Amino acid sequence: MLSSTPELYDLIMSGKIVRDHVLEISIEGKLKTCCVSSRPLRYKVYDKHVSSILLFRLSSDEHISRHPRIGESIEAGTEGFSDLLGNSPAFIDCKQKAINLAPRTAPVLLTGEIYTGKRSFARAIHNAFGNSRPFVSINCAQLNDAYGSKALFGFEAMSGKISKGLLEQANGGVLLLDCIEKMPPDLQLAFIRYYDERQITRIAGTQRVATSYKILATSCLTPQELEHSASVSREMYFRLSSFIVNIPPLRNRRADIPLLVDSFLEKYYQLREAPFRIKYSNEVVEVLKAYPWPGNVMQLRAAVHYACDVCKHRHITVEDLPKDILRSGCSEPQLSLHKSTSLVDMKRQAVVDALNASRFNITQSARLLGISRTTLYRQIKEYAIHLPIR
Repeated sequence: MLSSTPELYDLIMSGKIVRDHVLEISIEGKLKTCCVSSRPLRYKVYDKHVSSILLFRLSSDEHISRHPRIGESIEAGTEGFSDLLGNSPAFIDCKQKAINLAPRTAPVLLTGEIYTGKRSFARAIHNAFGNSRPFVSINCAQLNDAYGSKALFGFEAMSGKISKGLLEQANGGVLLLDCIEKMPPDLQLAFIRYYDERQITRIAGTQRVATSYKILATSCLTPQELEHSASVSREMYFRLSSFIVNIPPLRNRRADIPLLVDSFLEKYYQLREAPFRIKYSNEVVEVLKAYPWPGNVMQLRAAVHYACDVCKHRHITVEDLPKDILRSGCSEPQLSLHKSTSLVDMKRQAVVDALNASRFNITQSARLLGISRTTLYRQIKEYAIHLPIR
């Protein structure tokens, strides 16, 4: 037997589509925390909202405060600035700036195209700031007004249970706001108020909790685009842009490609536990340097792994590279075309290359892209990528 509450009644009568709204309801006399999704029913003749279809999903407080699509508490790793490979002047300047900013508590905005290594820079900054401190990453693209506020700020249930939000979990450590341009406007305003006060009040709670940590933010937009973007408030931008580290795309540091290829080959050797190491010809390097790399470092890694899987006699030749790279030919004309390539096209190409490199193995492709299987399946559907029937 389910007992209704005022919050549940308001949800039913709102006439809005709601996903994963967290509330506490009484089931057979016991309070249960659950996620509720709602879809309105309308009377066709008068287009009048009459009721709603509800879907209840019981969930623990821990699941709500650490929703896998929204945020995660990342375990301390060993990745540091020495693992960020590159000898080109643009990359060295970018890396040195991040090293200088790492010990400070001021916010750092990491900008750059997709898969240029923004999250790797964030992990390196965290390890330099304090490896043993918490590191919480929030995927702003998955936040929504109904669910996101409780995931960020936490909530206090009627039963007295307290669920810490992601902001509270990051206390004393590093908070990473991934893709800040995707954060909903209402949550941006709530975060600005929190940023100024550095105190949070859990949803349905009254006690104010003081927090302190270093804030990192990432964006695929340039600083100029962010400042004038309608998706990011100027108040949000000016608070997070005290220091900006703009990571150069791979096409602007082509001299680093051989160094990156050697690193990927070594990791491939360790991952596959191969009894031999794979080599490559100078012609391969020239072709790789000529390609514009819209998917940047991640696309290069996928291409190298693909070549390792198809090459013969433990030696990579030009013919072993992915077909898209071979079709591009000499890419100076392609470089000018790349400037008009949309962000969606660049992301789609990176996913396609990862799938080709792993021979459409979803688990390996997700590992290459650094995302979960669920996220990869969602991107395959979103970008209309057709998988071969097995």
